[in-house]
Amino acid sequence: MTLRCATYARYSSDRQSPASIEDQLRICREHAYRQDWEFLEDHVYVDRELSGAGGDRPGWVRLQAVIKRHPCQFDVLLVDDTSRLCRNLGDNAKFTEEMAYLGIRVVAISQGIDTQSKQAKVLMTFHGLADEMYILESTDL
Repeated sequence: MTLRCATYARYSSDRQSPASIEDQLRICREHAYRQDWEFLEDHVYVDRELSGAGGDRPGWVRLQAVIKRHPCQFDVLLVDDTSRLCRNLGDNAKFTEEMAYLGIRVVAISQGIDTQSKQAKVLMTFHGLADEMYILESTDL
């Protein structure tokens, strides 16, 4: 069975270039291709110039709505990095637990994390904490 992949990409205006979205999408497409998975162009969710600290991002909200529809139209959510999802450890944990409950894998390509693996929870927690600390440190400037 070929897995169907959705993708979420995001960048913050103060720290990244608008080209970052295309770079993230390219990485996700290439990963899907290498795995022989189907990259669903109609399930690409993007937020430009928005921090991952909040959950009110339009692309993120659309993704959340699609995930709740049954049956879900994809099997895997690809992201370049866990920090693209969110920069709050609690939100990160809640999201990945919900995805696991729904049977949807989350793959953070650059970090080599696949929630199907046994080490994923530890890795997601570690990277989620680092992602949150990045926001905390940057707001102290």
